[in-house]
Amino acid sequence: MELSAIDTTSESGLREECGLFGMVAANGGIDITLSHLIHLGLVGLQHRGQESAGIVTSMGGPNDTFVTRKAMGLVNGAFSDDDIVSLKGNLGIGHVRYSTQGLSNASNIQPFVVESLHGLIAVAHNGELVNAMHLKQKLLRHGVGLSTSSDSELITQLLTHTPDCGEPNGANWVGRIKNMMQETVASYSLLIMHKDRIWAVRDSYGNRPLCIGKLLPADAVTVMRSPSGNRLALPDESEAWIVASESCTFHAMGAEYVRDVLPGEIVEVTKNGVISRCIVPRPEAHPPAFCIFEYVYFARPDSRFEGQMVASVRRRCGRQLALEWPADVDLVSTVPESATPAAMEYAATVSKNNIFLWFCQVHVRVASPPIKYPCYMGINIPTKEELVANIIPLNEMAKLFGADSVHYLSLEGLKKAVTEGLKEGQETGHCTACLSGDYPVKKLDW
Repeated sequence: MELSAIDTTSESGLREECGLFGMVAANGGIDITLSHLIHLGLVGLQHRGQESAGIVTSMGGPNDTFVTRKAMGLVNGAFSDDDIVSLKGNLGIGHVRYSTQGLSNASNIQPFVVESLHGLIAVAHNGELVNAMHLKQKLLRHGVGLSTSSDSELITQLLTHTPDCGEPNGANWVGRIKNMMQETVASYSLLIMHKDRIWAVRDSYGNRPLCIGKLLPADAVTVMRSPSGNRLALPDESEAWIVASESCTFHAMGAEYVRDVLPGEIVEVTKNGVISRCIVPRPEAHPPAFCIFEYVYFARPDSRFEGQMVASVRRRCGRQLALEWPADVDLVSTVPESATPAAMEYAATVSKNNIFLWFCQVHVRVASPPIKYPCYMGINIPTKEELVANIIPLNEMAKLFGADSVHYLSLEGLKKAVTEGLKEGQETGHCTACLSGDYPVKKLDW
C-alpha cells in the first residue's frame, strides 16, 4: 500500500490517558498551600493528558463547600496565580484529561462535582467503562439526567445512589462504591472526595494505575537518613497523604512512595492516615489485568508499578530485543523518548568497540510487539483496520520506513521483561489486549 493511503494527520492515533492526583493534609497541616502541591502534582502527570485540567479543594468541614477551578489546555496555562490562591483547603483532588469517551470540551473537564443525599462529592476518573452504553441507558430510564458526554459522569451518578443495604447510620460510602463496582467491572481508577476524606478506588482487574504516597516534613527529608543513605521515615511524620496515578509526581515535592492501591481495593484517606476498607474480588476467575503498555510507553520512566521501576522494565525490553533481533550496527538511536532506556540496553548488549557517526544501513527495532487491536479500557487506539501492523505485512515495513530491516519484540519477550522484576509469589497479571486481542473483559459495549 502506498504511504499516502495512511492518514498521518488524524488525531485518532495512540494517546496517553488521564492522570489523577489527590492530597489530604495530616493533623499537623503542611507548610505550603495545598493547592500549590496539587498543581505541582498535576504538572508531574502532564504526560497523561494535555487537553484539560481541573482542581477541587475543600477545608473539610461538615458544611464546607468545594472550590473548583477548571480550564482547557496544559496545567501551567490552565490555572492563574489567583486560581491557585483561591483554591483553599485541607484536601483536594486534581485531574488531567485526554478524551476516550466524550468530546474534548469544557463540559467534560474533571473532577465532576455533584450533590448527593449526604452532601457534595467530587469524582476524578482514569479509564474507560466497558459497559458505558448500557449504563447510560439504565440511568436515563431511571430518570437520571446527564449533562456531559463523558463516561466518567456515569460513575459520578452511580455513586449518588443509596446502596441496597440502606444507610441507617449515615453515608455508607463503602456500600455505594461497592454498588458502583458491581454495575461496571472496568476500567477505572478513581478519586472520590466527600467532606473531610478522599476515597481511592481501583477496579478489580487493576487495569489502571493508582498509588499512595506521603509528604514528609522538610527536616525528615534532609536529616533523618540511615548510614546507608536510606530515609528513616516514621509513620507519624507525614504532613500529608497523597494518591496519584504515578509515583513520578512525588519526587518534586519531597514525598515518598508507600505502595500501590491493589486491584479491587477501596482505600479511605483522612487527616489521620490511610485505611484499606475492603477488596472487591473480580467477577470471574481471571488474574489481574494491569495495562502492560504503561511499562512500554505511557508512564514516565521514574514511576514505580508493582514494586519495580518503569525504566528497569524498559531496559530489560531492550536487552531481550537484542537477544531476539541482534543487528551488526555502529550506532543506536532512539525515538520516541520513552524508548531511550530500551535503546541504551540494546546498544550495550550488541556493543562494539568502534562507534562511528556515519552509517550506510538503517535497521529499525521496536521494543514492543506491534499493536494490532483497539483498546476499550482507556487508551485511544484507532480501529483494527487503521493500525499499520494490520495494513502492511511485516516484510514490507522496511520499505515503508526506508530501512534495511524492521523487527518487533515478541509478546513473550515483553512479558518476560515485565515479570523478571516482580517478587516471587506476587499476584500479577497484565492486559495485552492491544497486542494479542485477548481482552480480560469479554462483554463489551462496542
